[in-house]
Amino acid sequence: MKKLKHFLLFFSMFFVIYSLSCLILIPKGPDDVGAKTYFEGRGYVAEKDHTIEIVALGNSDLYSGFIPMELYQQYGYTAFGTGISKGTTEDSYRFLKEIDTKQDIKICILEADLIYDKKASLSLLRKFMKMQIVVAPFIYHSRWKDLKLRDFTTLPSKKNRHDFLKGYQIDTNRYPYKIRNYMGNEDAELIPISRKTMHYLNKIRSYCAHKNIQLLFVNFPSPFSWNYGKHNGVQAYADKYNIPYIDYNVTPERFQFDFKSEFRDNGNHLNIYGARKATLDIAKELEKYNILTDYKTKNDLWAKDLELYLKQLK
Repeated sequence: MKKLKHFLLFFSMFFVIYSLSCLILIPKGPDDVGAKTYFEGRGYVAEKDHTIEIVALGNSDLYSGFIPMELYQQYGYTAFGTGISKGTTEDSYRFLKEIDTKQDIKICILEADLIYDKKASLSLLRKFMKMQIVVAPFIYHSRWKDLKLRDFTTLPSKKNRHDFLKGYQIDTNRYPYKIRNYMGNEDAELIPISRKTMHYLNKIRSYCAHKNIQLLFVNFPSPFSWNYGKHNGVQAYADKYNIPYIDYNVTPERFQFDFKSEFRDNGNHLNIYGARKATLDIAKELEKYNILTDYKTKNDLWAKDLELYLKQLK
């Protein structure tokens, strides 16, 4: 009985100390060390309500290949990208629901590479991230050197730093990729979609159907990770549910993609030159739906963000 009391006392003390550590170490605001990880993919929380009509979901292919400010500059369309490294359909479903609570989403673009991203489903960090405050000492332990008084007295803010790039990450590097037949045979057997990925993919599709949101699948050029087996798997799903699907690996000529100069790395991610072309080609597809608003003369905040974007390009 005495040993049990000692154990319960020790466990209670440990629980209290660990809980306090979680509350102290979790980032409290967008300028804190570790905030980039805490707010990853959720830059839209800093946007004014009812100003975004397009949400793009995906992994690193998305934040490398989709430029919302190019859409705004050319068409006045307001979009935000929620791409995160090793993102999953589960992450994307969460982002879609959250952004739609405060924005008027009319079109959802799903970057389909994440459907077959095996690293995403195996990422222990990604599983930890779903319960960040509970595992804060494991993720944010390095923050102890930068703690401030408010870390001991406040809870995490729901506000993020304003992102004038709207989820895009600029990269001007040019990688001289040597063209090869990375797609394989056109009639390759389709690669099955995993059960968990399919579960959340269906949730995304059902949510969009219920909220009258137009869903569009897109694949950016990616010799590093794509082939006809994956393309045929996504195409079969898109055909089954009548979802428009653009795969630039199959039709790179749609925007005269230059394999030799428009990757930022070894055929995995686009640089800004390829991303700009791809984004403007996607815009032509979006224009067909005739449901988006031209906010160019109606949104001063986005006009200022466009100025910042163009300034950074220079």
